[in-house]
Amino acid sequence: MTSDSFPPTVSVARYLEYLKELIKNELGLDAEISLTIHSWPSTNRIAQLVISDMVEGSNNWTTKNEIIDDKGAFGSMSFTSAKKGSNKYHYSEIIIYKSERQTKHRLGTLPRSTKKYSPIANALLEIRKIVRSLYGVDPRIGVQAKVQKSRSLFSTGFNEGITKETAKEILSAICKGTNWKYVESTSSFTESFELHGTNIEIGISFDSQ
Repeated sequence: MTSDSFPPTVSVARYLEYLKELIKNELGLDAEISLTIHSWPSTNRIAQLVISDMVEGSNNWTTKNEIIDDKGAFGSMSFTSAKKGSNKYHYSEIIIYKSERQTKHRLGTLPRSTKKYSPIANALLEIRKIVRSLYGVDPRIGVQAKVQKSRSLFSTGFNEGITKETAKEILSAICKGTNWKYVESTSSFTESFELHGTNIEIGISFDSQ
């Protein structure tokens, strides 16, 4: 499957499922896919309707709406979401955030030409364009792949065949033709290799222990 085979009239949730399949087929990676809309410019009720529309016709997506009364910097916040999958590292999720003291939602820039983009970069951009066209907002799309070795006969690893060198090669192939920034970071528990573009974030992380 390539980004060119994306059907023209399916839900946003199905596009995310196709993206997940594309990443698996092209790169051999099982990844967590997230689509997040910050500073939702309309009401919480409209956000719920939009989430319902985004998952229309798709199976096994669970929707949820939550309001948190926070007296901090953002005031009360609403989280409207849909999620598919229960596995910690293999799920897909759509979230709309709205806060009492939020900044104005702004549309990010779009590249003028994508002729040299990889299939995955093109697919990510296509999903951004679809959401902008349908709902008038610019989503942030995240792709996160966790590499974790199985520690016993009773535990399951994730993406065990991926090495750190392979991760670098994968990210290099994805960002071909783009101006996305490559970043490496290390914490006490995780070593990460990432790509950052306008409203795009892709990461492959390894346990550092």
